[in-house]
Amino acid sequence: MNSKLMIVLLGIALCGFTVPLVADTPAVSDTQSLIGFPPALPADAGEVVIGFLGGSTWTGPTTGICQWYLPLVGKIDPADLAKDPNNPATAYLFWSTDWTAATPPPFGGPFLSTNDFTVARLNPGTATIYYSSTGANSVGEGDATHGDAVAVFRRGGGLIVSATPDFSADTVIFSADLVWSKPFTLNGKLFDFRNLIPRGMTCYETGKNGSSSEAGACIANGDQR
Repeated sequence: MNSKLMIVLLGIALCGFTVPLVADTPAVSDTQSLIGFPPALPADAGEVVIGFLGGSTWTGPTTGICQWYLPLVGKIDPADLAKDPNNPATAYLFWSTDWTAATPPPFGGPFLSTNDFTVARLNPGTATIYYSSTGANSVGEGDATHGDAVAVFRRGGGLIVSATPDFSADTVIFSADLVWSKPFTLNGKLFDFRNLIPRGMTCYETGKNGSSSEAGACIANGDQR
């Protein structure tokens, strides 16, 4: 057999075995190529991975539901993250979590207040990011359907600090470890939060009027590579 023909046939045979292996277990570089987003995955230590706007709805004296629009995720073009990039309320990605506050021990009440500050502990919980192709979610809908769940986080214990006893302004800090995610199509491009923040993130939120309005950012926990 002609040697050149043998080389070509050998190359075809090898490709037939290697392509399924790449498809089944893609390396990060392969996944980045498939996704088509800038090579910002996974995140560097301390990199801002999420920017959010939203608010909390109080369901009791120490409980509530926190919901955010996610118009910023990694270095993804904002045009890929919202139906109207100039309107965060049309974001395709939506964060929702129930929360409960408690005063740090040994204090007995739910909130520790002075004339200047109010402090409380945010108890651990879970949070879910949903994807909606219509970008039609609304903060304040409570437990209404938000679309398809694409990531679940274990929210660590956090801290709520207000510069006023009535929570007219507040800051909330908590960690969120990624426990589950799945690939999904984001404006025609494949994406998976596990490729961005496999080791989770820490979130910093600034709120006003009892956190009915909130905004902030989450940064990567350490080097995610």
